[in-house]
Amino acid sequence: MNTIITDFPPLTTFELSDPSGVKEPEFEEVVVRVLKHLQPDCIIFPFHPKVHHDDAVWVPDLAVVDKDFGYWFVVEVEIATHHLEKHVIPQVTAFCEGRYGENTVEILSSALTVKKQRAETLLATIPRDVVVVSNRRDEKWNQKLASLGAQHIVIETYRNKTTAQTVHKVEGDLLPAHRSLGFGRVSLTDGVVITQVRHFLKEGSIEIHGPDGAAKWFCSTKNGKAWLMKEQGLIEFHNGAFVQFLLRHDGTIIVRLPYS
Repeated sequence: MNTIITDFPPLTTFELSDPSGVKEPEFEEVVVRVLKHLQPDCIIFPFHPKVHHDDAVWVPDLAVVDKDFGYWFVVEVEIATHHLEKHVIPQVTAFCEGRYGENTVEILSSALTVKKQRAETLLATIPRDVVVVSNRRDEKWNQKLASLGAQHIVIETYRNKTTAQTVHKVEGDLLPAHRSLGFGRVSLTDGVVITQVRHFLKEGSIEIHGPDGAAKWFCSTKNGKAWLMKEQGLIEFHNGAFVQFLLRHDGTIIVRLPYS
């Protein structure tokens, strides 16, 4: 028995709705409403570019983009009747590993009301995660999707028979694996990476993980600019390189080439 009983008068009972009786367009409307409530700092919109993978073409359902362009998600909406191995897994694999078609930049530019150049930056360099939102809890789905590096959120609907009111139970969170903190330019002549002052930068010593491992960098700031110099060792990037700073989910700061 799956019920929710409110703890205030009048006591109200909501019973779990059969997830197999829901059509995908109806569930997608629920997903959009719930995600807009849970992710107020993000822009959520239909996202239907062609994604090419293994001689097949797949089309996702939604995109969730951080308003500060620090991260974004490609969202696939799935209902309980969809087959995990034949339907869900091939799509998720494509969205994680496939090539997004030429129309992707135009779709992002239009939906986000930004210039194509910024949409290109979002697609090419800003961390992107793939999320499946389904309407039934299934541990096998959790395991399979996690093995692909994709997240799984479950939204179950409970309904009151008398009033026809509904409530939604959400399991899981939209958690970006990485968040872009900004970009910088390497000057080997001066032995520094020059970037804009950002919230993660402060005067003094900062640990940053690069291609060769973790190292201490000394940060100095002035007039909105920040200079980062390795306390020991050499900068791993070539002179003039354009590098990206990322914040990992565990709080680690990473510096890398944007396309690596």
